[in-house]
Amino acid sequence: MGLVISIQMRQYIALDDFKAQQKGDLGFKAGEILTIVATREDGWWEAENSKGKRGVVPITYLQVNKYYCYYMIYYCYVYVTTTTSTILPPVVLVLLLNYYYRYYYY
Repeated sequence: MGLVISIQMRQYIALDDFKAQQKGDLGFKAGEILTIVATREDGWWEAENSKGKRGVVPITYLQVNKYYCYYMIYYCYVYVTTTTSTILPPVVLVLLLNYYYRYYYY
């Protein structure tokens, strides 16, 4: 067993309503939490809603869910403080804290 965290999947909160305009779009309401499963350079990312429906969404309608960041940091802290390894967990925690700090606050 070990620490398994996917930093590829990120949670965002919808800032405004978006109505799907074409096939493949994912409509959503303001305040809805979406999980990003794939990013693209054109500004439309593949997302999944809480019901498991997937589609592409415009990133201009989304804001990072900072509570998800806090949850991940807490999860890593709990893992680090309960594991028997003495070197790897602190390194993992420092790397994750650095990643999330840079990602969410810059």
